[in-house]
Amino acid sequence: MKDTFEQRLFPPGLAMSPAFAIGRFTAAGSKYGQDRVLTHSRFKKAREIRTTAAFLLGLSKITGKTYWVMPEYEADTPDTYGISFAAHPKYDDRNIRDLLSVEVTEYETHSDKNVIVCVKRKLSNKYLPNHYILLVHVNRASEKINTDQVFVELSKQNWRLGEICAEQAEGSNLGLCYSSREDRSSEQW
Repeated sequence: MKDTFEQRLFPPGLAMSPAFAIGRFTAAGSKYGQDRVLTHSRFKKAREIRTTAAFLLGLSKITGKTYWVMPEYEADTPDTYGISFAAHPKYDDRNIRDLLSVEVTEYETHSDKNVIVCVKRKLSNKYLPNHYILLVHVNRASEKINTDQVFVELSKQNWRLGEICAEQAEGSNLGLCYSSREDRSSEQW
């Protein structure tokens, strides 16, 4: 495996707390310039990790579980992993690792006019297994996404993946719309 700049910033095979990952991303912004880190392709994996870390903080609030974030560099999908642990049902003092496979896409100012169209384009001609999560990072400061409407529209589609989740920054808060076939939650933190 070729060592890249991003692999030195976020080492492969190393899970880290979401807060640590966000802190490292913030430090990279201070060192290399915020605009460069937020737009340059050299920092794409760093943005995916930061987005996943923010999502996992919200998911922790919803589920009560503790999550760790880990990058994926070798496979085309997923982009990142969310890792949590649960008590083993048969053995005391043993845990089972739960691995969330997360595919990240950004809905930015230059993206499609509609977040639904953005999701459709991301998933066109792509098969994601049922256990994958598509995480849509909404990065449009001037636009507030109606997560209830998005959930209704996304639910009408026959997607080839497990869940679609969206997060959007609103001032100093981050909103999370967590949607799956069985459950839907919305949180702010």
